[in-house]
Amino acid sequence: MRVSSRIRSRLVSLRLDRLIRALALAPVSFLALCAQVAPPPPVVPEVQPADEEVVELSPFTITALADRGYQARSTLAGSRLNADLVNVPSQISVMTKEFLEDISAGSLEDALPYSLNVEGISEFSSSEAGRRNFIDNLNDGQSNRARGLTGVGTTVNFFPTDIPTSSYNIERFTFLSGPNAILYGSGSPAGIVDASLLPVRNLSRTQLRLTTRTDDEQSWKHTADLNMPLMRDVLGVRIAAQNEDTNSFKRPAGNRDDRLYATFLLRPTRATTIRGWAETVRIRYTPVRTTQIFDNVSHWLAAGRPLYNNSPSQPQPPQNAPLLTRDTTNAVRQFFTVGQTLAPVPTMSWRGSATLASLEEIRPAPDAFWQALLDPNVYPRDVSVWGNAFGSRTNGRTYGLSAQHEFSPALWGEVSLYHQHSELRLARTMSPIDMVLRADPNMFLPGTNTPNPNVGRYFIQSEGGQQNKRWRRQQSLRASLVYQHDFTRQRPWLGRHRLSASFETGENDAANQTLPSRIISPVPGLSDDLVNTAGEGLRRPIWRAYVDNPQDPNSGGVYSVNLPFDIFADTVTLADGTRINLWDLELYGSGNQGTWTRTGTRGYVAALESFLLKDRLAITAGFRHDESKIRRAFSERLGNGNINAGFEPFTRLKGKLGAAERQEGDTASAGFVFHVRKGISVFANRSKTYTPPPQGFNPDGTSLEGSSGIGTDFGVMLSLLDERLGLRANVFTNTSKNVSSNFQTDIAGRIYDMERTVVLAGEPLDPGGYNPMIDAGSYYVRGSRKSKGVELELTANPTRNLRFVATAAKSESHEDGVGQPWIDLAIRRVDVWSRHATDVIWDASTTVRNRFNAASPPLVEMMGVQSIAVEQSRDWRLNGTTRYSFDRSWLKGAFVGGSVRYRSKNVVGFAQKEVPNPFTAFAGQGPTISVKDADRPYYGNRQESFDAFVGYTRKLDWGRSINWRVQLAVKNVFDDGTLQIQGVYSNGDRANFTIPEPRRWILTSSFDF
Repeated sequence: MRVSSRIRSRLVSLRLDRLIRALALAPVSFLALCAQVAPPPPVVPEVQPADEEVVELSPFTITALADRGYQARSTLAGSRLNADLVNVPSQISVMTKEFLEDISAGSLEDALPYSLNVEGISEFSSSEAGRRNFIDNLNDGQSNRARGLTGVGTTVNFFPTDIPTSSYNIERFTFLSGPNAILYGSGSPAGIVDASLLPVRNLSRTQLRLTTRTDDEQSWKHTADLNMPLMRDVLGVRIAAQNEDTNSFKRPAGNRDDRLYATFLLRPTRATTIRGWAETVRIRYTPVRTTQIFDNVSHWLAAGRPLYNNSPSQPQPPQNAPLLTRDTTNAVRQFFTVGQTLAPVPTMSWRGSATLASLEEIRPAPDAFWQALLDPNVYPRDVSVWGNAFGSRTNGRTYGLSAQHEFSPALWGEVSLYHQHSELRLARTMSPIDMVLRADPNMFLPGTNTPNPNVGRYFIQSEGGQQNKRWRRQQSLRASLVYQHDFTRQRPWLGRHRLSASFETGENDAANQTLPSRIISPVPGLSDDLVNTAGEGLRRPIWRAYVDNPQDPNSGGVYSVNLPFDIFADTVTLADGTRINLWDLELYGSGNQGTWTRTGTRGYVAALESFLLKDRLAITAGFRHDESKIRRAFSERLGNGNINAGFEPFTRLKGKLGAAERQEGDTASAGFVFHVRKGISVFANRSKTYTPPPQGFNPDGTSLEGSSGIGTDFGVMLSLLDERLGLRANVFTNTSKNVSSNFQTDIAGRIYDMERTVVLAGEPLDPGGYNPMIDAGSYYVRGSRKSKGVELELTANPTRNLRFVATAAKSESHEDGVGQPWIDLAIRRVDVWSRHATDVIWDASTTVRNRFNAASPPLVEMMGVQSIAVEQSRDWRLNGTTRYSFDRSWLKGAFVGGSVRYRSKNVVGFAQKEVPNPFTAFAGQGPTISVKDADRPYYGNRQESFDAFVGYTRKLDWGRSINWRVQLAVKNVFDDGTLQIQGVYSNGDRANFTIPEPRRWILTSSFDF
């Protein structure tokens, strides 16, 4: 006999004292349960929704109405068919709408810290360029990492997306760990995160929800959600809108995010359902740097702030003095002084004046990188140093359409269409790598007797800067048939089965180009031909932005860069009349090559789900075949193809795509769930995945191969207390091949610089296929990663009033098999590079020798490293969230809860060891070389965070019934400001740090009409 959810919840609710006794007796009850003869697992009771709610019976659709509290009952993530979670062998975790509201998750990025085993950009930082720079929140895709391997794929309704996700139109987040060939043959080996969009839930009554959210940083977010029937029981629409302006604890920084979403549901017949949805997105983002500003003033302050008399009659300081050194910037380079200057400073070169010897230069390799400035009295921590010199703009639109039809109770079909278009403009007018606090020790303006109005003042200086344009278009068609048959009435031993077949086809276009900022006014010593990029480095402006000193009583309190122009303008004209090109490619070209890649895919999927032994055994198996056609185009040089000319815009490439490169891949998945006893199940799954190749090349000129991976999962599931407590424990092994390596920045750019320099000097091209006339960004260092560990998730609704979820994950991830083609290239070309050791790099002021000295240690490391811990990896990740609601006395309607998060120590560097140097053919190289010792990692500090929330719900009678919900959430309750170590020197000394977000208050209020 079935019991309605409302009556059932009343029957199972306990008073708190009864709950304590029940929990105390739980171990005894568990043992008694295990001793019983095992009946078949219970059928999950159907949730009886209100009469006006839409009831879903389709195998292609799930309903969140079945979710109870923090517990999800069903998913599409196992095989793209509606399945009970207890019958899915893959590792799947679901965040319900109620859970997302309790943790005040405004986006996927807000939710990731509470996930089972997916890290977001607030939790780890990937080092670049010798640990000088770390991941910065850019809104140019969603940076994350699952199981310590690589980023997960992000989807909406199981279609891929690269537009950041906001929770205003999300019903649930589903986390699928590891590869799953049935669901997505062409997906990340680490897993996917899917966002289920809000559906039309009511075809008989209009419903409206208005929500306002604010915090103590003066952020705000307003959302509206309207569900409205147009034809009762036949046609309904749902419209949601968001208007958001979020600030950071570091200023100035924030995110302006405006969105509009609409969906409809049409049921022309009982057997046919048609759904459609569309969304437009407009994001204006000023990101926050995760690491503290770098230090180049502490040694000057400790020496008493010495100044330098740089008048023309005084001798220049020595070039390599320990404190004040000569500025060797080329004489024709133009400096542009902005920010908190005390008086206008003319555009000029500062060559010959004094500059502070950098701490980066004072330390020898491999420690020649910047150290964080930690003293808040010298520079405040709550400042986003780059200010308005860094930002992104994202515009996107998506739409989808699906039609389902029930041909018979045993046969269903679905056809779905999907389209996404996105454009990103990313402005790095001042490079984040150059966010170093410096001081001006010069008493006079260079080359004059004019007093320097900014003597002794702090400044930020950046050479060049660059912008990036990215364009994406994705469109997909998916058709599926499902046949289901139940043999149990005639032959029970044959069980019941679902056989599905799918065909998918799609086309994805991805185009991008980097545009270095260029001076388009006449530049001394250079041709006026703006297409000619010879001397490109001399056309790149040097920005010097003065900032205030917090120890100066006359300080204006402006500690970040404040450029006096719009960094998204095509060209800008400065006060002295100088014109600078930022975005306009049509007239001036770019020093960087643009690319356009079109990937056409076809996928054929067959899957079988079988339920045997009176549903005690659930078997899932599937096979997928993918075919890919990749066509590429690269910008040609302007000026009749002159080797020094700028590249044409990528927007001209659409009609120039080359011949198709074909690749095929087969993947398979198989798993089972065996219900040993009532409430006790074991499961196992093995699956692999295949990803079409990305744009880019190996150093031998061959196209990159698509990444692939294999995942195995073994575990146990418990369902106790009448299914109000569920536990899933999983042991996994996960591989990921042909993914971007940690050595990417250390190797690809440096070898490109050397190769381009020697070829321009007249050397023949590498016989192995490397072509330095193709942009450096098209070459990649690839490797393999492997992760193994355990994952546990406990979700409970022990009473009607209590919710609880706890997760624990242990992952050990390592990288190996890195960069053999790059090693081969270096061995082939070391003699050529050595002949040009003293040549100046083609667009920089350093030499081939210096580039080789920087590239050789990671090259040798790749030769000798069999396995090295993935950077920033942590062994343990623990989360817990709970909520208790009061339904009696004067506390009726109130609820309280909180979360705790723990992360074990992270790998932040390695000790050094001496090994034989295979590159002694390069002039000046010694017999040994110092490289990372993979067996001696250095660790940072653990992370602990505590959140709390309190709220109140009640019905208001304002002429009609209105449900009101208000919640106050507190993040980082104890305001723990412990600096998180992100990088160390070779002796283990701490170098770089992340400043955690301080205590934050979030107030959310919603009205349901």
